[in-house]
Amino acid sequence: MKSSTVLDHPGEGNPFITLDRISIRIPAGIVFEDTSWEIRSGQQWAVVGPNGSGKSALLKAVLGKAPLASGRILYHFPDEEPLDSVSVSPERVKDLVACVSSEYGKAPPVQGSGFYQARWSSFSDDDPLLVSEYILRQPADPLGMSRRRFTPDQLLASAEEFSGILALEDLWSKKLIALSDGELRRVMIAEALIKGPSLLILENPFAGLDDENQARLRDSIPNVIRRGTTLVLVTARADEIPDSATHVLLVQDHRVIARGVKDEILRGFSSSRALKPERPNIHKRRPSGANDPEGQVLLQLSDVRVSYEGNTILNGVDWEVRKGEHWALLGPNGAGKTTLLSLILGDNPQAYANRITLFGRRRGSGETIWDIKARVGWVSPELHLYYPRRFSCLDVVCSGFFDSIGLHRRVSDDQRRLAEALLIDMGIRDFGEKGFNSISYGEQRLVLLARALVKRPPLLVLDEPCQGVDGLHRDRFLELVNNLGNRGETTIIFVTHLRDELPWVLTHALLLRKGRVFRKGPIEEVLAEG
Repeated sequence: MKSSTVLDHPGEGNPFITLDRISIRIPAGIVFEDTSWEIRSGQQWAVVGPNGSGKSALLKAVLGKAPLASGRILYHFPDEEPLDSVSVSPERVKDLVACVSSEYGKAPPVQGSGFYQARWSSFSDDDPLLVSEYILRQPADPLGMSRRRFTPDQLLASAEEFSGILALEDLWSKKLIALSDGELRRVMIAEALIKGPSLLILENPFAGLDDENQARLRDSIPNVIRRGTTLVLVTARADEIPDSATHVLLVQDHRVIARGVKDEILRGFSSSRALKPERPNIHKRRPSGANDPEGQVLLQLSDVRVSYEGNTILNGVDWEVRKGEHWALLGPNGAGKTTLLSLILGDNPQAYANRITLFGRRRGSGETIWDIKARVGWVSPELHLYYPRRFSCLDVVCSGFFDSIGLHRRVSDDQRRLAEALLIDMGIRDFGEKGFNSISYGEQRLVLLARALVKRPPLLVLDEPCQGVDGLHRDRFLELVNNLGNRGETTIIFVTHLRDELPWVLTHALLLRKGRVFRKGPIEEVLAEG
């Protein structure tokens, strides 16, 4: 189907990018057939659609990274004739467009580190790049195609401005690979803004950010616009459309179903699945958070301390988790949540210098990392970043039986049936034989969630599991988590910055601030006290 509703107000501003009746070629076939769209100066766009709707394919085409089956894309550089997608190189496109994306905008030193535990091994290494070095570097241009260069003074002045706006001063001397997911996202956004692009594409920019940093990013948008940058925000969630957006492009089933002025689109398509997907009814009352003194102690941390290069990350953390309890692990960016989880999962070598007992065994008493992982299911932004893309989605799910990064062992028929049944329960049964690299970022996250659940582990660690997942699939997943927790076989530790993502089955909460336990106890009490 090629038709779409257009509510544009033509003639405003000068064009930046023109999509002229394009069709995009992807492994599954031709999508976005005969699509036209123009981004003009003075416009601020939000591109909205559920997981698998085609946002990533459209974004790749705009960036010159997806082949066109027909049509052309025109890039309107200042004081030049427009260049079309046939003749322009991706390096030249970067002179006009910057992109911060979990798929296409990874910081190179992080992307190339090779294994997800590298973050915890990097602190004794003098090689990893500092945040300041990353931000102040010249844009990569190995073929010499770019015409934009910056003096060190220009970069420093711009860096100081945006470091203040996004509160990066405390991160300036940190190693890039040592940043939390939320901290890295803020640094990547600042690095893009510092180069002063004409057009900045932000995909899921609020993912992994705490409330304070989400507000700070929203408040920075008017400053960016005043500098003459046009923004395109790409998201699966309509509630993330910023107030500053002037236009909306709705995407569904790999086609544009509407585009135009924001208020008119939101009013005319309020019931569209692209904006408000049908969501299951989820019971919201939480169970009692009373301690069960008879419950088996699964996890015990006593006076846990972690520091690197004179910086204290965790300071005197005491925490006990019993069977039958389900915990929310809360705290702002940089509070120490991911470091705490790395100790539990066996990824951080400082676990052996602390008193940590898991499943009745003291860390360092002869167990291997595989002994630990055999009884733990987990998902995190780091796992998503490093998981190899060459496997099928079903293979990714089945790798959860073996706790491997990639599938390197034979899967039994029973295991394969369990994995297929889980994909059905999550509403993604058709993903099975698809390549992991052929689906969108949000869909990949769903597959990794299935990987964490597939072996029904005694302990399930979910670190920001719903990042990039649309409302429909988020609620389906939370329903599965609630059902799993209710059975009493699995204890859950759940990390998120969004309260509406907390499964109702959670009984307790631990709130970290600056590496210390700020509050812990029954979840309703912790949430009520802020």
